[in-house]
Amino acid sequence: MYKFTLPLYKFVVLFVCSQKRKVITLKEKNGDYVENKVYEHRVLKRLSQKELADAVGVSKQTIYVMEKNNYSPSLVLAFRIADFFDVDVNDIFNYVRGRD
Repeated sequence: MYKFTLPLYKFVVLFVCSQKRKVITLKEKNGDYVENKVYEHRVLKRLSQKELADAVGVSKQTIYVMEKNNYSPSLVLAFRIADFFDVDVNDIFNYVRGRD
């Protein structure tokens, strides 16, 4: 029988980190992405990320990564956000085409 000196969770973390997996996003592969103006609209309304997240039914982290353009929202979420700010969805979200 083997005796582990590290707790199991630390072993798993070390194993996963040693694998060096790279997830290729669509932005990296094709250059396509959706830029947004969520931050600008949120700041103009003087809302925190948490307040906006609660209003549209997502987590604060979702708003955070969306504002950093690291997350493209679903169509439903995009329309919820646009509806919350009472603007057209195209005023907040813009599709940027990459290479063809």
